[in-house]
Amino acid sequence: TLRRYRGAIDSESDSNEKDGEDDGKRESLCVTGECLSVESVHVFASSVSESASSALGGALAEQVGLRATVAASSVPFLAGAALCLFLDEAGEADGGKDSVELAKGEKKSSSASEGPPDFRSLLRIPPNLRRIFMAGIAINCGTYLASTAINPLLWTAAGVRPMHFGWIGACSNAVSAGSALAAPILRRLVSRGSLSSESLTERLLVSLLVISSSAYVLLTMAAWAAGDVGSKVLGISAVSFSWAESNSGASPILAVAGALLLSAVRGLAWPVLGAAVNGAVSDNSLRATFLSVFAALVKVGLVGAGFVLGLVLEKGSERGGDSVGLCGACGLCSASLAIVAMFMVVEAIVSPHGFAKQSDTNKHQEGKEPHSSSSKKEKEI
Repeated sequence: TLRRYRGAIDSESDSNEKDGEDDGKRESLCVTGECLSVESVHVFASSVSESASSALGGALAEQVGLRATVAASSVPFLAGAALCLFLDEAGEADGGKDSVELAKGEKKSSSASEGPPDFRSLLRIPPNLRRIFMAGIAINCGTYLASTAINPLLWTAAGVRPMHFGWIGACSNAVSAGSALAAPILRRLVSRGSLSSESLTERLLVSLLVISSSAYVLLTMAAWAAGDVGSKVLGISAVSFSWAESNSGASPILAVAGALLLSAVRGLAWPVLGAAVNGAVSDNSLRATFLSVFAALVKVGLVGAGFVLGLVLEKGSERGGDSVGLCGACGLCSASLAIVAMFMVVEAIVSPHGFAKQSDTNKHQEGKEPHSSSSKKEKEI
């Protein structure tokens, strides 16, 4: 009887441990899914507002000109500043109740609070979070450089009128809004397999990097067709001139298609990256700090990539015109994104925390479950 009682206790403790692990995994998946849904709604709202403002800017530019449109763009900023002042006054009016509730909450959690975290804890970044940071910096730099610098220059070189930039920007932001709203649906469709949350996020980020690199290939082809780059740089006059002449009408189509594809990547990347960073950091006191570090790294990457892009555009323009510089810049961005994607795949395979090994361990644990249940039955018998 004592042996049977001890066996029952052991089996109950093992089952409780496994139930706790399953509950933790289930809870982390739910948190990541909820964060992804919230981020996708926020990105959808911001993209819709940007799309409406871009369409309004395009209509104003056709009616009153570019200078008046730029001057009118200061009105939303003034309205936003006034709204911020109004919200500040509303917050001061409701501050008494919030402060009382906050004081009660602090009294309840005073025993569990341990003070602010040490800054040295930020140096111990998990390997999966490093890969998320690297992919996020590359995707943000690629999409922002395209939307702010490369696309307007390429549209001008391809023969698109500046009055139409607002309508193209509206379409691009609409694509971003749709892709952001589809991010949770895409995650549910992809997560039906036996992959963990971390491996699923990393594979989505690698796919976004590959799509971004392909979009820059389209932009490179548009720049090549717009300015006859082959005859100016490589000296291939006959073949390149005939190809550029036959595909000169396709240059605007390729430029707009690449811009729309990068907009779709941007709409998908924002909620995926936000949910990935929130889900990768288990300590609530460090989550906001890691998000701030990620935002700072993105800004630093944008500054460095902007300097490199300006240098490439300047050197290319000196060799054969704006199209040569644009072709070199788009080709460099495409190669850089492809290299980052390959590096992430190789590091994930080599690393013990990679997505390939995580899926193998999940399958191994699934294979072990019937054996452990049979051993429990034998122990109970």
